[in-house]
Amino acid sequence: MLPLRGFPIRYPCDRYDVIVAVALQRVYPDGRIETLSPEQTPRHLSLSLQELLPSLLMSPPEPVDPESYYLTAVDLSLSIIILFLLGGLTVKALIHAHDTESCGF
Repeated sequence: MLPLRGFPIRYPCDRYDVIVAVALQRVYPDGRIETLSPEQTPRHLSLSLQELLPSLLMSPPEPVDPESYYLTAVDLSLSIIILFLLGGLTVKALIHAHDTESCGF
């Protein structure tokens, strides 16, 4: 397995780049090593890359007691500001996705 890392935030439109260099060598019984040419390699080598994100397991949600939390005016004000900013970012991201057609939708 290759140590591929990324951020699945934009799934299924996320993108990972991998550069793999492979040198195929044949070792003979006498210890001699022969490096195969690129033309010979397809007959002896097969590579595949599979993503496993759909099989990623998330922990189940845990219930929260509503009585253990209380809200203040500052909490509500910050919540409104955060929702406003998230709405603006969502609109900006949708405009960007539409303009670049990055997902092909």
